[in-house]
Amino acid sequence: MHGAVSQQPQFDIERDAAAVAHSAAHAFWQLADSILASAPVFRVALAGGHTPAGMYHEIVRQRPTDSHWRHLHFYFGDERAVPADHPDSNFKMAKAALFDHAPLSSGQIHRMPGEQRPVDAAARAYERELGSDALDLVLLGVGADGHTASLFPGSTALNESTRLVIATVAPAGTAVRERLTITLPCIAQAREAWFLVTGAEKARIVERVHRHTDEPPLPVSLVRAARVVWFLDRAAGAALLTS
Repeated sequence: MHGAVSQQPQFDIERDAAAVAHSAAHAFWQLADSILASAPVFRVALAGGHTPAGMYHEIVRQRPTDSHWRHLHFYFGDERAVPADHPDSNFKMAKAALFDHAPLSSGQIHRMPGEQRPVDAAARAYERELGSDALDLVLLGVGADGHTASLFPGSTALNESTRLVIATVAPAGTAVRERLTITLPCIAQAREAWFLVTGAEKARIVERVHRHTDEPPLPVSLVRAARVVWFLDRAAGAALLTS
């Protein structure tokens, strides 16, 4: 584990989604510089979603040919139980936004095997892929219901205490219900966990987390790591700007 777990998240509020992408990407490279000064690799778990995709584009734009690229290893925080080329695949999004534009070898990209069945076997295979070394950075999105990765409100997945990756099921009405997800214990081992959140529809969730008014706690409020940072635009962080 990367040291003591922080209980107080930090908030970085930027003007808009583009500024969030720029700030988070800049922080990404700063963290990579710091870690790679003394470690051979920088291990990152990627999130799905529109806001993280903006950051991925910006990571490449800021340092398209940096020598550090060869030391980066990309994992995933969650994945739908679909093939890699499926429109709902988080891997497909990350490939289009990041992998296709970066100087990476296939061995640096660690895809969750969403097409593998049974899904629990896929989760156990990915747990082996992660290995025993903690992640340096976990990137996370936030759903309008307060979920993060594929950890949903009321899910038994929130009670997992030992496994790092599990199979889980999204709520009814979700396009792809079967999922793979890293767990709260996996995130808690990480050096840093960053939420990337934009849009007024997320403001209520951010306010509940900031004011500690969510009872029972939303999944996003249960996330712990040695350092937790929320990158927000003004719309998502409105309550913090007026508090």
